[in-house]
Amino acid sequence: MGMVFCRGCGKEIHETAPMCPHCGAPQIIPSTKRSVGKLIAWGLLWTLVFSTIISTFVTGLFVNILQVAVSQPTIDFISRISTMISLWLSIVLVILGKLPGTRKPQVPTVKEP
Repeated sequence: MGMVFCRGCGKEIHETAPMCPHCGAPQIIPSTKRSVGKLIAWGLLWTLVFSTIISTFVTGLFVNILQVAVSQPTIDFISRISTMISLWLSIVLVILGKLPGTRKPQVPTVKEP
């Protein structure tokens, strides 16, 4: 077993030490990976949220504001289109990590020796 330099203060410490005995800086780098299962779950949740908001807004726009008589096939079409838009929107935003629950974990920055 060898010695390595502390990620915080630069002093020599044992390579298996979880933290520096001198400055207390953690030496184990936390994982920055995101769980695929959690991302899928969050993506589905956000798809439902976006779909509800978009379909409610568009249907309300036609019926209440424009005073258009909307038939059931038209409402079904609006529902399908809003679901597709919501699905793509949530996929893109989940991949980019822009929605709550989908952000990448931050790695703490430390001083180099």
